[in-house]
Amino acid sequence: MARCLLVLPLVRLLFLAFTMALAGCTARPLSATSVAPLASHVEVPLHLYVGVNRRGPVVTPEMLGEWVGQAATDFAAAGFSFEVASVQYVPAASIDARTRRGRRGLAELGAGDGVHIAVAGPLRRPRKRATTRGSWLPRQRVIVLSTEANRTTLSHEIGHAFGLEHERAAKNLMCSCDRDPQARFSELQLAQAATAAARWQR
Repeated sequence: MARCLLVLPLVRLLFLAFTMALAGCTARPLSATSVAPLASHVEVPLHLYVGVNRRGPVVTPEMLGEWVGQAATDFAAAGFSFEVASVQYVPAASIDARTRRGRRGLAELGAGDGVHIAVAGPLRRPRKRATTRGSWLPRQRVIVLSTEANRTTLSHEIGHAFGLEHERAAKNLMCSCDRDPQARFSELQLAQAATAAARWQR
């Protein structure tokens, strides 16, 4: 899949609005935990690929900013942060995990450092009719988010990228359920994420 940017009207303005939205995100304070801090601060780069259809980008900069800001809040106690390293606009139809061709294209996106996140329209699980809010594709090293994602979906999928497994408790962010509004990671999960984050930095 070509990684070139789509030449669309207002793309520069959208990118500017996106960066301004991110700048306005503030992490809510978390209660103290016993997670051991990293020896040095780790900044994990995020590479975003935003799907574009006939109506324009499938998500607004404000929505992206909310997702990234929430992930920064949820992982803050682990001692690392996220940096939006790049934003690219690609055809929404090209973000497809159901076909072999689509997965090859996603694998091209996932090459390189950092966490790669592709945002498409409504997603359907391979060979299933049910839609999904997001998926971590380990072979392609890409997180695919749907426009139906909620504010904690990105945190959940980054957790998978850092090696975290599903949990049953709705108060845990790794529950594949309708999570509690106050859901968070456990201290053990944050410690595991801190170890994994060092491998994802530049």
